[in-house]
Amino acid sequence: GAGGLVDLEFWVQSLVLENITAHPNLALLSAHRQHLYALVHFGVLSPEVGKKMIAAWDELRTVVHSQHLADAKPIMSLAELSPTLREHQAFVKTQFSAYFGVT
Repeated sequence: GAGGLVDLEFWVQSLVLENITAHPNLALLSAHRQHLYALVHFGVLSPEVGKKMIAAWDELRTVVHSQHLADAKPIMSLAELSPTLREHQAFVKTQFSAYFGVT
Protein backbone atom coordinates (compact mmCIF):
# COMPACT_ATOMS: atom_id res chain seq x y z
CA GLY A 1 0.00 0.00 0.00
CA ALA A 2 0.90 3.65 0.11
CA GLY A 3 4.17 4.20 1.94
CA GLY A 4 5.21 0.61 1.51
CA LEU A 5 8.30 -1.02 0.13
CA VAL A 6 7.36 -0.47 -3.52
CA ASP A 7 6.96 3.28 -2.93
CA LEU A 8 10.30 3.41 -1.11
CA GLU A 9 12.08 1.51 -3.89
CA PHE A 10 10.53 3.67 -6.62
CA TRP A 11 11.44 6.86 -4.77
CA VAL A 12 15.06 5.73 -4.30
CA GLN A 13 15.35 4.72 -7.97
CA SER A 14 13.98 8.12 -9.02
CA LEU A 15 16.48 9.96 -6.82
CA VAL A 16 19.32 7.87 -8.23
CA LEU A 17 18.29 8.60 -11.83
CA GLU A 18 17.89 12.29 -11.08
CA ASN A 19 21.36 12.53 -9.49
CA ILE A 20 23.44 10.01 -11.42
CA THR A 21 24.99 12.62 -13.72
CA ALA A 22 26.28 14.64 -10.77
CA HIS A 23 27.28 11.48 -8.86
CA PRO A 24 28.22 8.73 -11.35
CA ASN A 25 29.32 6.38 -8.54
CA LEU A 26 25.64 5.80 -7.85
CA ALA A 27 25.68 3.55 -10.92
CA LEU A 28 28.17 1.24 -9.22
CA LEU A 29 25.73 0.38 -6.44
CA SER A 30 23.05 -2.24 -6.82
CA ALA A 31 21.07 -2.20 -3.59
CA HIS A 32 18.51 0.36 -2.48
CA ARG A 33 20.05 0.45 1.00
CA GLN A 34 23.46 1.29 -0.51
CA HIS A 35 21.84 3.98 -2.61
CA LEU A 36 20.28 5.55 0.48
CA TYR A 37 23.67 5.74 2.21
CA ALA A 38 25.24 7.22 -0.93
CA LEU A 39 22.44 9.77 -1.37
CA VAL A 40 23.12 10.98 2.17
CA HIS A 41 26.88 10.99 1.54
CA PHE A 42 26.43 13.13 -1.60
CA GLY A 43 24.10 15.53 0.22
CA VAL A 44 21.02 14.62 -1.81
CA LEU A 45 19.24 13.48 1.35
CA SER A 46 19.66 14.93 4.79
CA PRO A 47 21.15 12.57 7.37
CA GLU A 48 17.83 12.60 9.24
CA VAL A 49 15.78 11.59 6.19
CA GLY A 50 18.40 9.04 5.19
CA LYS A 51 18.42 7.46 8.64
CA LYS A 52 14.62 7.20 8.73
CA MET A 53 14.43 5.79 5.20
CA ILE A 54 17.12 3.19 5.93
CA ALA A 55 15.23 2.14 9.08
CA ALA A 56 12.02 1.92 7.05
CA TRP A 57 13.80 -0.07 4.34
CA ASP A 58 15.23 -2.53 6.86
CA GLU A 59 11.95 -3.19 8.62
CA LEU A 60 9.73 -3.28 5.55
CA ARG A 61 12.15 -5.58 3.73
CA THR A 62 12.37 -7.93 6.72
CA VAL A 63 8.59 -8.25 6.96
CA VAL A 64 8.14 -8.76 3.22
CA HIS A 65 10.92 -11.36 3.07
CA SER A 66 9.50 -13.18 6.08
CA GLN A 67 6.11 -13.37 4.42
CA HIS A 68 7.65 -14.65 1.18
CA LEU A 69 9.73 -17.27 2.98
CA ALA A 70 6.68 -18.49 4.85
CA ASP A 71 4.79 -18.48 1.55
CA ALA A 72 2.20 -16.48 3.41
CA LYS A 73 -0.38 -14.33 1.80
CA PRO A 74 -0.79 -11.17 3.85
CA ILE A 75 -4.05 -11.30 5.74
CA MET A 76 -3.64 -7.71 6.87
CA SER A 77 -1.75 -4.69 5.70
CA LEU A 78 1.83 -4.29 6.88
CA ALA A 79 0.81 -1.25 8.89
CA GLU A 80 -1.51 -3.39 11.01
CA LEU A 81 1.43 -5.51 12.17
CA SER A 82 3.19 -2.98 14.37
CA PRO A 83 3.16 0.70 15.35
CA THR A 84 6.74 1.00 14.06
CA LEU A 85 5.68 -0.14 10.62
CA ARG A 86 2.87 2.39 10.64
CA GLU A 87 5.40 5.13 11.45
CA HIS A 88 7.75 3.97 8.68
CA GLN A 89 4.93 3.80 6.16
CA ALA A 90 3.72 7.29 7.09
CA PHE A 91 7.24 8.68 6.68
CA VAL A 92 7.80 6.94 3.33
CA LYS A 93 4.39 8.16 2.12
CA THR A 94 5.23 11.74 3.15
CA GLN A 95 8.59 11.70 1.35
CA PHE A 96 7.10 9.99 -1.72
CA SER A 97 4.21 12.49 -1.89
CA ALA A 98 6.49 15.49 -1.48
CA TYR A 99 8.90 14.30 -4.15
CA PHE A 100 6.28 13.34 -6.74
CA GLY A 101 3.73 16.01 -5.81
CA VAL A 102 0.96 13.50 -5.16
CA THR A 103 -1.24 12.80 -2.18
